[in-house]
Amino acid sequence: MQITITFADKTTTITADADAMVATLRAALVAVDPASAGAKLTCGGSVLADDTATLAAAGLTEGAVVQAATVRKISNTRCNHQGCTDKVAKIIGDCRFCASKFCSRHRLPESHACEGIDSCRQASFDKNAKLRAAEKISGCAHAMKIVEG
Repeated sequence: MQITITFADKTTTITADADAMVATLRAALVAVDPASAGAKLTCGGSVLADDTATLAAAGLTEGAVVQAATVRKISNTRCNHQGCTDKVAKIIGDCRFCASKFCSRHRLPESHACEGIDSCRQASFDKNAKLRAAEKISGCAHAMKIVEG
C-alpha cells in the first residue's frame, strides 16, 4: 500500500505492506528529513503512538495521509508561542487557562491561540453578566429614589 507522509513543507510517499510497523514510517520520514526525529505521527485525527503496531492495526489503508509534527518542549524561560524566542513576561505572562508561559506579545489567550479560550470566554461572559445584573439593580434603586424624592 502507498502512504503519503507530510512534515513541514515536505511530502514523501512510501510503499509498505499492511504488516509493516509504524516504525517503518518513522524511519522513512527521518531518511527524508533528519529534523523529524521524534515527531508525532497522526492520521485522521488519531495519534500513531505505538511504533510496534502494524499499519493495518493502526487503521492505515491504501492512500492514507500521515501528518508528522514536532512536539515543542515547554520552556519556563522562553515564550511558548510557536516561533517566538522572547523571554517570558514575569507575572503577566502566565496563562491561567492553558498553564503555559508567554512573552508580553503573546500573553493574551487570543494572541497565542489558547487551548482554553472557550473557558476564558465563558468566564468573561459570566463576570459581565454579574456586573450587568448589579448595574440594573443599582440603577433601579437610584431611579426609585429620584421618583420618590
